[in-house]
Amino acid sequence: MSLKTTLDAFEQAICSPQEGKAEAIFCKGTEGNIRVYRNNYLWGLIHTLERYYLTTKAYLGQENFLFFAREYIQRTPSSSPNIDAYGALFADFLNLRDELKERSEEHTSELQ
Repeated sequence: MSLKTTLDAFEQAICSPQEGKAEAIFCKGTEGNIRVYRNNYLWGLIHTLERYYLTTKAYLGQENFLFFAREYIQRTPSSSPNIDAYGALFADFLNLRDELKERSEEHTSELQ
């Protein structure tokens, strides 16, 4: 396996929420090791979203914010080596969520 192929496989194993994918790519027993990198990747992106969306986090609450952040990260993996560039489409993602449409309408009527 070439270095590029190995690095691409490593990235895929980290960005994939599927358990067991690392062992299919590398060797038996690597899933636990990859899980550490996967968790660091996930929490790094979550903290980035929290930094930029403080008001959204306060509005949704911690649990709901984490739920939507994880969903967003699974659907929109980082494509930049700069973590600060991540999350530009998070607000658009939330606006498309059916779970939040009713809540948004209630909040808007409270403001009028």
